[in-house]
Amino acid sequence: MTDDVIELAELTRPAPEARWTGRHTGLVFAALVIIAGIIAALTFLTAPLPPGDRLTLQAAPLPAWTTKLADDESAIGIGGDLIVIHQRRLGDQGAAVRGIDPTSGRELWRHNVRGQAGPLLVRNLPGTGWLALQAGSEVTLLDRLTGAQAGRFTLPDGDGGDAWFGSSDKGTLLMAVPSYGSVGRVLTVSRLSAPDPRAVVWSREVPLNAVLMLALRQMDVVEREGLLLVRSADGWRGSGRYSLALRASDGRAPDWTRGVERFVIARGVAVFGVDGRLEGRELRTGRELWRLQPASAYLFGTDSALIIESMGELRRLDPYSGRTQWTTAVGSVFTALVEHGDQLVFYEGAQTIFPDRGTTKADSAAPWVAALDLSTGRPLWRTTTPSPVLDVMLGTETVIARMYDAHDTSPTFEVAALTEGGAISWVWRDQRDSWSLTRLGSHLATIDPDGTLTLWN
Repeated sequence: MTDDVIELAELTRPAPEARWTGRHTGLVFAALVIIAGIIAALTFLTAPLPPGDRLTLQAAPLPAWTTKLADDESAIGIGGDLIVIHQRRLGDQGAAVRGIDPTSGRELWRHNVRGQAGPLLVRNLPGTGWLALQAGSEVTLLDRLTGAQAGRFTLPDGDGGDAWFGSSDKGTLLMAVPSYGSVGRVLTVSRLSAPDPRAVVWSREVPLNAVLMLALRQMDVVEREGLLLVRSADGWRGSGRYSLALRASDGRAPDWTRGVERFVIARGVAVFGVDGRLEGRELRTGRELWRLQPASAYLFGTDSALIIESMGELRRLDPYSGRTQWTTAVGSVFTALVEHGDQLVFYEGAQTIFPDRGTTKADSAAPWVAALDLSTGRPLWRTTTPSPVLDVMLGTETVIARMYDAHDTSPTFEVAALTEGGAISWVWRDQRDSWSLTRLGSHLATIDPDGTLTLWN
């Protein structure tokens, strides 16, 4: 890639100073295949975390509390202050939903939801005080503090799949209904003034492509610069990508989004590949700021930086001008990239593991985690980990590597904490027969084959 940048517009405001706050960019969860019946009976879901939320681990984990899940129950984390355990299907007797205090394990409230038989989805409504329980087209609102029912309504039927109800991170209520239109599959997105599908402020039809359909399964909407931005679920190597932008005021799509399926955002600038080039657009105005050719690169957008990767080389670009700030050769293919303070952390590891066949990528003899200086691109440290890395999570002051060695004589999960300098400060190995280790909100949790859920502090 050359530095052939065409600058097209003067900024309407000065570029803000970089902020070195960490951002959770999205995590890759391990899918374990042990016994088909167990996998079918126990699906462990994790709600998406707000940007900046971190795992609350400052030392080797100790068990805080345990509880037994029934065969048809799942648990999700709602931010850092609530865990919801619920039956996954509605039957003739309804389905039990209970709110748990993550600090003590104490049951805060219990609610039995009734309605249309079928799968039950529990969804956080960020920016509001509610949770949404959705079974088919029926939605029940619960007060997240008390569990009291705050509302109930039926979403419009979509002939292209189930409708979705949720909110942006700032509490804007939204409804999305897939259907078939004259031009193929479409998604009708509506802004609501109240939790009622009749309280429509505006509605817009957008093409329902494969990328947006994937995002619809677990919609995450961020509100920035007057736009509603749908975060994509197909972020490659941990990249924070987006698949849809609509103006919050009237639902119109900015002109620059035509023909664009994915884009990243860095410091108020949207960057995407189109017609063989990269383009940078100011989110607030939609004005084109620069073009860069060629576009054969993978994009990473963080709170403070725009990073591209091509042919084993990382390059940081100024999102407001497209000019190169630094270039670093990483030498090998890595699995994910995470911003951590003033560092870029990346690692070689696995995305999925199969205990009977090993991992998909982490059979390397020397799995590792490394970091670059975000300001200069200078390599800071590279640490060999005890076992293959599944993913990297951010702790309060450390980087937490989740690991699993499927070829060990007694394979179990491990967690290692790496300091700012890359030193391993502690390693924790779960000695029990746990087949899943994940996070519930900002807490680490394990689930055993018998359904015992343990939260670790």
